Order: sequence, then structure tokens, then C-alpha cells
Amino acid sequence: MNLPNLSSVEDKFLKLAQESSRIRGLFDSLIQAKAECIIDIEDANEFLETEDEVQDVLKTLHQQSVERTRILYEDVLTGLVKDIFPNDPENHRVHLNLSVKRGQAALSVEVSNIYGHRRDVFLDKGGSVKSIIAIGLRFIALSRTNRRRFVAFDEADKELNPVFIPRFAKMMAQLASKIGMQVVYISHHNYQDFEGHARIIKLSRKNGKVYSDIISDNAPKDFEGWEGEEHIATILEGAGITDISLMNVKQHQNTVIELSPLVNVIIGSNDIGKSTIVQALECVARNKGRNGLIRDEQDKMRIEIGLEGKLRLVYQYKRRGSRKTKYQLYNHANAIIKESREGTQCPDWLHGVLGMEMYKNQDLHIGLQGASNFMLDVNVSEHKRAEILSLNKLCGSTQRMIERHNEMIDHHKKVRNESRKRLAKTKQKLEIVESMGEFSEAVDQFSLELDRLKQKHRDLEKMLQLLEKWETCQARIEEYGALKNLPAPVPMVDMEKVAQIQGMQGLIDKISTLAKFIKLERQSLAQLSSIPQHQPVDLSYLDGMISLGKRWSYEEKMISLHKDALNRLMSIPTHQEVRFDDSAKKHLDHMDGLRELIRKDEKEIESAKIRLTQLHGQLAELNGQSCPTCGGSMNFNGVHVHAK
Repeated sequence: MNLPNLSSVEDKFLKLAQESSRIRGLFDSLIQAKAECIIDIEDANEFLETEDEVQDVLKTLHQQSVERTRILYEDVLTGLVKDIFPNDPENHRVHLNLSVKRGQAALSVEVSNIYGHRRDVFLDKGGSVKSIIAIGLRFIALSRTNRRRFVAFDEADKELNPVFIPRFAKMMAQLASKIGMQVVYISHHNYQDFEGHARIIKLSRKNGKVYSDIISDNAPKDFEGWEGEEHIATILEGAGITDISLMNVKQHQNTVIELSPLVNVIIGSNDIGKSTIVQALECVARNKGRNGLIRDEQDKMRIEIGLEGKLRLVYQYKRRGSRKTKYQLYNHANAIIKESREGTQCPDWLHGVLGMEMYKNQDLHIGLQGASNFMLDVNVSEHKRAEILSLNKLCGSTQRMIERHNEMIDHHKKVRNESRKRLAKTKQKLEIVESMGEFSEAVDQFSLELDRLKQKHRDLEKMLQLLEKWETCQARIEEYGALKNLPAPVPMVDMEKVAQIQGMQGLIDKISTLAKFIKLERQSLAQLSSIPQHQPVDLSYLDGMISLGKRWSYEEKMISLHKDALNRLMSIPTHQEVRFDDSAKKHLDHMDGLRELIRKDEKEIESAKIRLTQLHGQLAELNGQSCPTCGGSMNFNGVHVHAK
């Protein structure tokens, strides 16, 4: 009889246990995710509950900041106008009017007289007032960007009466120092009007070649900085364009202009190449090379700009070729560190080096002739003016606070929406996983059942081993049962020995009876497999039975040794005198020893009977005082006989 192998069952259970563990882990993670979603939603709702209240406060602060900034700008522009036109009742104050037209911000610029009557600068004021305010607006707009603080004007004072030029020069110097602006200014007026307010650079021609000379350099060289820029001098120290070199650019064969960090006024006779300097700057910043800028009889031109850190930016433009433009950047050791031959496009790295890119499609850095009015030009709408000046965005901390608050509102709304979606999905998953909870419980229950089954399996294996030994013993006993049919010994046989043989025969009969008894008990033992799993089974009696089986195995060997001797004794003729030779005596001596062993075995058999009786009692107690084999009554101390 073979028991089924439990290894396949254990393998399947291991897979089920792993799946159950995965489900439990998934359930725990989903519970955690659900809690996180709920917390995120609550946090987002808590923030969004105060959304309107915070926005109102920030808007109020921002409006106050805008108003302060607007007044500051108005004060700056008014100061410029009064510096040029002092005690002028018609130009009492400059006004910046912010409004909303057709859903877009709009900016108009007006000038009021001493009576409070306002006039539009573009429509109702003269060119001189318009030019002064335009210069101030350019400075303000440029100072509020991250671009290079550099501006070049080509005759922005041409509308001014020469009487006002000294005032204009002073105003320009003060404005540049206050805002921290480097200025290149082309003028046709007397250089003495700029004395003490700028570096004066004079262009002159000698033997057909243009030279530049610094004829005055007694202007202030420190930056003051205005509101919010107290440390502008430290920030701009060492920064700026150091010089401009023009090689084969129109009138300039090889001209070098050395610049100061503040205002630089370039003067000279007509048609000597003053405006060419501003055009050359635009050429480099916008890649606007053209054949008209190349000196006559030359194939190409070259413009070099000295920058902070002893860098040099080189621009070349040639008349012919598929790629006429070349940019190069040299370091302090005159080694090329960047280079580009992209033709009509500005290289990507140029703006990071030069910092003079366009701003909202407007050129804040270059004021060419005919474009000196900047945002007060006829082609610039009120909406464009508001966009360029960006007054709302220039109000420092409050604007950043509003932008940050709006970002936080968008963030929390996004978090709330995403958390709600995640929560819905998590709940769906939880419903599915919770429905699998019975599976995990069944796996746990099956684990207990499997442990009990494995223990029962081990017990049955021991029982089968014992039964196999008893079956072997029974077969041997049946063989020895044939000794009953031996012929009676003849009178001449030693009767003492014969008595011993007869005693052995009696013992064999007892053994046969015990074998039958054990066979009956085997049927009882077989009933152990049907005992309910929750009832404990005491199998300690098997140890005694195993020991008894070992004893019978030993006796089997001994009986086998003497079997031949017994056969020889039984086959002696009755009429012959029995004579025992040395071999026979030896066997008879063994028979004497066997008798003693049999006595000991009888005692062990009696002990086994007592233990079996106790087992009957336990079985009776487990099965309600009835035999599991035959159904007959059982008692704890008595000997049970199976019902027939």
C-alpha cells in the first residue's frame, strides 16, 4: 500500500501562498494610496478655500505697488522734461495712463500744464518734448529687463533747440548714472555742451583715414542706482562694452573707439562716419550685414566689440559667397572659443554673450535716425506701449507673489483633480482586492489543513512500515505452522528433547493465535485514517509495536537456523534408536536457548496485549464506546472481540 505524494500539493500551495501574500501587499499599498489621495485632496481644498481672499489681498497690494511704480516713472519722466524746460507752464507733469481697451492693457502718455489740462504727447506735443520722454521710456523699459544695459542713439537731440543741449547732456548723464546705463550718443552739437557729463570722442580724418580721439573724459564714472538697485555699482563693475573696432566699414578703414561705462558722446564733421558706428552695432546685434556697409574696393568688413572678461566678439561680412556672415568669440588668450557661419541668422550663443536681443519685437538698444521716438512712434499702438513697458509686471515682489499664487492655485487644482482620479481608481482596485479576501482566508485555512494532512501522512507512513513488518512476521508464522504435522517421536528418542520440541510447538500455536489477533488489530489501526482531523490521535503505542516487530524479526532468524535440525529430528524412523551426533547436540543446545528467548517474548507479547487493550479503550472513547471496525461495544479495560 503506497500513500499519495504530497510534494505536488505543497508546490501548488506555495504558489497560492505567494499569490495571497501579493494580494495582501497590494491591499496594504492601496489603503496607503487611498489615504494619500484623501490627504492631498483635503490639502488642496484647504488652500483653494482661501483662493479668492488671498487673490484680493494680493491684487490690492499689487495695485498699490503699480501705483507707486507708475508715480516713480512719472516723477522720472517729469524730472527729465523739467530739466530741459524749467519753469515751463505747459510741461508741468508727465502722466502714464493705464487702461483696458478691447480686453487688453493700453498705455497712453500725457503731459499736463499747471492748470491740470492734459495733452497727448504723441498727438499734441512738439518733437522736443516727445524725444525727451521717449528717451526716458527707453531707459526705463531696458532697465527692467535682463538684457545688457547699453543703448546707442543717433542724433536723438536733433529736435532740440541748441540752447537746451547742455541741460540735455546733464539729464542724460544723471539718467545713465541713476539707472546704470552705458550710452553711445551721436551728436552734431558743440562738444562743449557735453563737457563734464560724458566722455567726448571726436572723429577726424587724416590723409583719408578716420581716427578717434578722446578730447574730454571728466564725467562721473560711478553708478548710483535707483529704487531697488542700491548695489548696482557693484553689480555692473567691470561690465560693459570696452571698445568698438571698425575695419573696412564704410568710411572706417581701421577705427577704434574706446568707451567709458556711462555716457559716450561721439562728435565730428558731417559724413565722417558717426552714424556708421550705430549701424555697425545694429549689424552685429541683428546680423544685418549688407554690401553698402563694406568699404569701397574691399571684399569684406570686420567689426570687433570688446566685452567684459577681455572677451572679443568678431563679426565679418563679405560681398560674395553662400555664407557671407561669420561670428567668432575670442578669449583673453586670443583663442577662438565659439564660432558660427550660419549666414543670415544670429547664432544661439550670441545673445548670451552680447545680451542685446530684441524685446517684444522692439529694439531697446539701438535708436537709429528716424526712430528716436521709440514707443511714441506712430507705428506703436497703446496696447504695444503697455506691453513694452510692462508696468504691471515690473512691480517687483507683488507681481511675483501674484504669479506664484496663481501657480499654486493651478498646482492645487491639478493635484486635486489628479488625486480625485487616483482615488476613484484606487477605490475600484480596492473593491476588487477586497473581493479576493476570501481567497486569502481560504489559503490560510488550507495552510492549517495542509499541516494537519502532512502530520497525518507521516503517521500513516509509520503505520504502514509497522504493518509491513507484521505481514512478514505472519508469513513466517504460517511457515512454522507446518511443524504441527511432524510425526510423533519414537520411544527411543530423548523425551526431554521431544518435550522441548512440543513446548516450541505450543509456542508456535500461541504465535499463530497472536498473529490472528494482530490481524484483527490491523483492521482497527486502519480506522485511524478516518478519525476527524480535529481529534488528536495518540500513536505512541506504535513504538512498542515496532519494538515487538523487531523482536519477531530476530526470532524469525533463529527459527530459520533451527528449521533444518527440527526436520532432521522429525524424520528419524520410530524403530531406530536416536543417536545424537555432535551437530545434533549443538542444535539442541540452541533449542534450549531459544526456549528462554521465547519466555521473554511471551512477556513482551503480554505487555503488547495490555497496550492494545488500552488503545481499544482510547478508540472506544473517540468513537463513542463502539468499535470503528465492526461497530461492537468496547470498554476501556476489557478485551474486545469483534462482532461477527
